[in-house]
Amino acid sequence: MAGILMERATAVVIRNDRVLLLEDQTFRAYMMPGSLIEPNESRSDTVIRGLFEQTGLSAVSAAHLFDWESTTNRHSVFRIETGGDVQIGNGPASFIWWDRKQGPQLFAHVNAILLRLAAYE
Repeated sequence: MAGILMERATAVVIRNDRVLLLEDQTFRAYMMPGSLIEPNESRSDTVIRGLFEQTGLSAVSAAHLFDWESTTNRHSVFRIETGGDVQIGNGPASFIWWDRKQGPQLFAHVNAILLRLAAYE
């Protein structure tokens, strides 16, 4: 029997053709900012909250692009425009602006979401 998927709102933040990624301290792999959707919280409110909590960035705009499912999560993917500088708080160990070339260890969903995102760019 398949497990219940966790509902997440995932932020794609791109500046100068680089994608913002956060390092998961447990798995030592990089992912996009986001958060689990709380009861009675909209997907757009979740992605804006999660982005701010993890990076200190405030959203200027948030556009829902598509939903994508992994084996554990259902991601509501948003393209987010922000201003300011990243300030890591209590969450991720570090962040990078990834040029989408070779580099860090990524969670599998990152490449899958970015491949689908290409249709929206």
